[in-house]
Amino acid sequence: PKILSNEIDIAITTSKPNNATLSSIAVYEDEILALMHRENPLTEKGYLDMDDFAKIHLIIHSFPLETVSVYERFLKPNKITPLKISAVPLTEVALEMVSANMGILCLPKWALKSLKISKDLAFKPISRHGIKRTHYLVFRTADKSKKYMHDFIANYMDSFSSVSR
Repeated sequence: PKILSNEIDIAITTSKPNNATLSSIAVYEDEILALMHRENPLTEKGYLDMDDFAKIHLIIHSFPLETVSVYERFLKPNKITPLKISAVPLTEVALEMVSANMGILCLPKWALKSLKISKDLAFKPISRHGIKRTHYLVFRTADKSKKYMHDFIANYMDSFSSVSR
């Protein structure tokens, strides 16, 4: 909506726009992982499945749930509701809660690279095949030929391609 209203020129999203006036370029794919304390019995599993989420305290960044990737892509389609859901907007506080074995936090793999993660924590894929999502640069199609837009996209792709690997 902010691109369409000219508030911003470009955005990074995890879904392709469904609007003929917008264009998108796939930038990279990442995976959502479940982060939990090593004492959590789920660490013995190779991955978390639907039934596991019905028994956990899920820590999310914020409501509404429709903005939470693990909910939209895994829990909602499978009609699973976690035992408890808490919104904790500060990642550092959420990590402390996981470190205290108070719940499970689902984060994209790329975000974990920049965080200081305790050795007491373990990562698990979500489902047998994992939850992967593609990130897109989204912009107005009419602006694609503008020099500043072309330069931004080219610089972003050059810079980000070396970082995301």
